[in-house]
Amino acid sequence: MYQAYNENRVLDKDGNIVKQKETYSSIGITFRNLYWSFYGYLAPWDYKLIVGNAGPNQEPTEHPLTNYAGEITIATFHVAVVVTLLNLMISMLVRTADTVQKNEDMEWKFTRCQIYAEYFEWFTAIPPPFNLIYNTTYGLYRAFSNEFKFVYPDLWIPIKIWKPSLNDVIAQDLLYLKLLRVLFERYRFAEEYHYQTVMKNDADRFIDKEKYVC
Repeated sequence: MYQAYNENRVLDKDGNIVKQKETYSSIGITFRNLYWSFYGYLAPWDYKLIVGNAGPNQEPTEHPLTNYAGEITIATFHVAVVVTLLNLMISMLVRTADTVQKNEDMEWKFTRCQIYAEYFEWFTAIPPPFNLIYNTTYGLYRAFSNEFKFVYPDLWIPIKIWKPSLNDVIAQDLLYLKLLRVLFERYRFAEEYHYQTVMKNDADRFIDKEKYVC
């Protein structure tokens, strides 16, 4: 549509020679300019066609129908691309939501453990921009300290977790057994309380029934 106007020149009213821009001179240049147009590098005057001078007075000539057709075509292309990208984004969001719903229990446990891990750290939350200073300092400390080991993709892991000593293993096993014992006792007490409550409710209903009969 625009290729036939390549190399056209026109002499405007001010006596300046205006040359047709190569914005849509070929397919490759057209796609390149359309790509950058999404970032705002395309102005309305880039659509203007340079036809030339005609008539006895050599006045500038325009082809408004071709110019409007080009603008409508480019606008249609932009609308189609935007709608396609929106549909793609919505599809990705729906797919992510479906994946999270299918693994909601695992996602919830992972998020809870992540919050616990952040809570158990020895540092506290630092607002920006001070967090940049802290993160840089703490990263250098981990990099040059003998207490951490670089393991991809978890990055810096404490040596105590990566290669625990025998005493640490024994201490962790004892702590784990104590935790199991506490959890079992809580479960047993909860069950006892449940059965005691059920028996008490049954006894109260039986007593009320006997009083009503008497």
